[in-house]
Amino acid sequence: MSNDPKDDFQNFVQSDLGWRKREMSTIKGFVFSSTGLNQHTYVRAGIALLYSHWEGHIKQCSCEYINYLNKLGVKLSSLSENNITSYMYYKFSLLNGSKQITSYTDIYNSISNNLTAEVFNIPPKSIIRTESNLKVRRLEDILHVIGIDNSAFMACKTQIDSQLLHHRNGISHGERTDGLQSTTLSTASYSTLHDKIIELIGLFSDAIIDHVINDKYMKQTNP
Repeated sequence: MSNDPKDDFQNFVQSDLGWRKREMSTIKGFVFSSTGLNQHTYVRAGIALLYSHWEGHIKQCSCEYINYLNKLGVKLSSLSENNITSYMYYKFSLLNGSKQITSYTDIYNSISNNLTAEVFNIPPKSIIRTESNLKVRRLEDILHVIGIDNSAFMACKTQIDSQLLHHRNGISHGERTDGLQSTTLSTASYSTLHDKIIELIGLFSDAIIDHVINDKYMKQTNP
């Protein structure tokens, strides 16, 4: 731990990314040093591991980001609009689907009339939700909560939803995939997907660190 919360956050993200990349690289090495049934077994294991680190890194770092904001004790009036939206979403969620419209009105009025008094504080897991199925739609929500541009990730919907999640779900549910050895689960296809997921995780890490280092969670004022 350093005396600089920004350094601590950056170290957390980089450390989390580091061990995950080592594991993913190790399993990829096993894939290309084996043959036949063993090789396909490693491909299956590699897909499952890719997904676990895809979800794990984004979830862990996003929760740490919310913790970082919580520790700052910043007033809502000083934060960007997406943070105010997240705060209101959390407050509304506490009503557990109440059908009394007045309940929602009371919370809205309380927050909107006291932006300079309300301090941002949200339990991370109440707003960062992957539901063990981090598809693009759920990722989009998480990126919005943080305030990260989603264009690079939305452009990879096919790799995320139709390849990574599709195959991971089949594998985790015990489906046979040996018939896909020469197509969507070939060593070449796995290698391409591995590289793309590593790239996207790296983009996320860089973006969330930049967000903290440059205080991009704060309300932007016109020069």
